[in-house]
Amino acid sequence: MIGIRDPLSFAREVRRRRARGILLLMGSEALEEDVVSSLSSFYGESVRIASPQEGNNSAAITWDRLERVLGISSFLVIVSARVALDANAVAAATGLIRAGGLLVVLLGRRKGNVPSSQGMAYGPPSPFVNFFLSSLRECEVAMAYDVDSGPLWVRLEWDGRGIGKARRGFTPTEGQKRVIEEMEGLADGRGGEVVIVRGDRGRGKSAALGLGLASLAKKGMDLVIVSRDLSSISVLLEFLEKKTGIHLDPEEKYFKGRGFSLHWLPLDSAISLPASFADVVVVDEAAEFPVDKLMSMVRRFKRLVFSTTVHGYEGSGRGFERKFAEGVRREAHHKVVTITLEEPVRFLPGDPLEKWAFEKLYLSPQLQTPDPKDLEFVELERDISQVGLFYPILAEAHYRNEPNDLAALMDLPDHSLVGLLGGGKPLAFAELALEGPLTQQQVDVVMGGGELIGDLIPDKLVGRSRMVPMGAFPGERVVRIAVHPDFQGRGFGSLLLSRLEERAQRQGMGWMGAAFSIDKQVLKFWFKNHYIPVYLSWKKVSSGGSFSVIVLKPLIEEVRQAVRASSDFVLWQWVQGISNSYRGMDPELMADLMIALGRFAPPASLPYKVSLELPLEAYPHLLAWAARAYASEESPKPQWLTSLMRFISGMGVSRTDRYNVRSLLEQLYAASAQGGGGKRSGAVRDLALVRAEDESSVFRRQHYELYR
Repeated sequence: MIGIRDPLSFAREVRRRRARGILLLMGSEALEEDVVSSLSSFYGESVRIASPQEGNNSAAITWDRLERVLGISSFLVIVSARVALDANAVAAATGLIRAGGLLVVLLGRRKGNVPSSQGMAYGPPSPFVNFFLSSLRECEVAMAYDVDSGPLWVRLEWDGRGIGKARRGFTPTEGQKRVIEEMEGLADGRGGEVVIVRGDRGRGKSAALGLGLASLAKKGMDLVIVSRDLSSISVLLEFLEKKTGIHLDPEEKYFKGRGFSLHWLPLDSAISLPASFADVVVVDEAAEFPVDKLMSMVRRFKRLVFSTTVHGYEGSGRGFERKFAEGVRREAHHKVVTITLEEPVRFLPGDPLEKWAFEKLYLSPQLQTPDPKDLEFVELERDISQVGLFYPILAEAHYRNEPNDLAALMDLPDHSLVGLLGGGKPLAFAELALEGPLTQQQVDVVMGGGELIGDLIPDKLVGRSRMVPMGAFPGERVVRIAVHPDFQGRGFGSLLLSRLEERAQRQGMGWMGAAFSIDKQVLKFWFKNHYIPVYLSWKKVSSGGSFSVIVLKPLIEEVRQAVRASSDFVLWQWVQGISNSYRGMDPELMADLMIALGRFAPPASLPYKVSLELPLEAYPHLLAWAARAYASEESPKPQWLTSLMRFISGMGVSRTDRYNVRSLLEQLYAASAQGGGGKRSGAVRDLALVRAEDESSVFRRQHYELYR
């Protein structure tokens, strides 16, 4: 546009139009900072996001702490890409900017010749960064400016004058009013009800929840808020406090008033509460949590509110919506009300910055409908035209993908991408990472308790599961595998996986595996395809509070033997962790894992026999032995082993559990007395023969490795 020759003039025009735009700065870093300073003075405020490696601006928020900026807003948000470009930081920034403001991207002297944050270990060239920079020309309000030589190009094609004004303060939109009214109605209803509040980022979900909670507090309700952490609900708490004066103590995390209470709790703590503890439970950003745990909440409490961002910097939440909303309607007896917030509160409808982010960062991907009768397997290039074609499947199927996932697909060199087309349209997709073999130095590192960057499966199996021979074999880890949501459950995922295994064998791989947060349906898929669980994390590692598991399929006999040789050690790790490290894990899931590995493990026998008339709690070591032995029976009953898991962990043992455990022990005794019926071998010693020996000494001596 004629007359726009510098960044400050561009900012004035953007504000006049009530638009939001992008300003790309490059060149001398000192001159870049002069421009940033003048823009900050013009707007009177700014937020800066930078690389953790940059470290030259103490006021900057590093991109690994993005949760600190959620909920805040500013006219000016600066994202530094001088070291690397973080796609999540850019996407998050687009949600913070108010109408009339700017997203400023600093490229510095390298002018974009940097990696993405996902490919930093490899450096430029970065296909994702190249795609990102070229895409900026398609934003209807954008400018590229070289601080050493002047403007490169300017685009000003969107004008928000006449559309209206962006909302600020505490005046709710029509959608927010409906959320507040529905939440108020929870105080009067007697039946079960689930309210799902959905919307893109910037639609005021947190504000609506805060105002709704304020109304419920005034009605004398006992309330529980669940979120990833307390800092992530700062906006919700701000609106709650302004309306009620309630201040949630950051240390105590609860507030007790006249006739009502308000508690903040992590998900696992909330799941274990008695149903009478809370009248209403509110779960913020529910798509960050495992669906099975959210379903446990629904089964426990009568009135709940779940909010989820459909399209935001965290990625699409559509996969969550499909699984969770359908699960509630299918399994629970709750009324389900879904409210979609569509009107933005910080900027105007049709905003060009949001439109660019949705299209170019794939925050709002669109699925195509494939023809499953005409299948074709394809190896994908790292070009956005191919990656972008399949990316909607990841966003809409199982995964909550972030823009950084898109960057990783394009930039990570040891990853390969494979697609399944149906009639020329995407039907299924898989991302694979090449891992191993390890050098002797790497083996020494993990055996000594260290950790490797990359090589996730060999690292954990050699270091934790003591499968040392695994370090010698290359393999492929399935990072992601997803099927078009309309074609799930029809065998296409298994078909793609079998083709990947054939491909891996041709390439000389020793194994294929996957690592993921435990989910019953996901485990079912891998077990169906004959993958073996070989590792379980000691602690919960995901934001949703789940344990992670590694499953493996040997492709050569040497790997099969390595897994078999270590299976007893791994089973004993799990058994010993049931009462401590794995105490919070679903007993049914633990039983499924042990049976799946037990089929691959050598048989085990009980060391001694006790009278079943005695309280079983008196013999914890016997129960541990029974769990290990029963897991490797030829046809173990999952419900019996589940009861034993509950017994060992002390998780609400019932009369049925006691009956199942006694039946399990009787079967083991009978098998041993017959000299090893089925897989069993050896005889059970009577307790009187070992009474003089300390039980713990027997246990430690026979499994010394676990106590080293």
